Amino acid sequence: MTLLSKSDQEAVTAAINEVERQTDAELVTVLTAQSDDYSYIPCSGPASWHCCCRV
Repeated sequence: MTLLSKSDQEAVTAAINEVERQTDAELVTVLTAQSDDYSYIPCSGPASWHCCCRV
């Protein structure tokens, strides 16, 4: 099973190359169905808190 078509792969490669030309950073692309199994529960607080609760 292919996650990206050939044209999608080329578009991602071109985008990464363009960003890497403009910075010293190296980008790494990861394709995954799920990166973790944590539940996300937004916190109710000031926007400046930038918090979330993981259970």
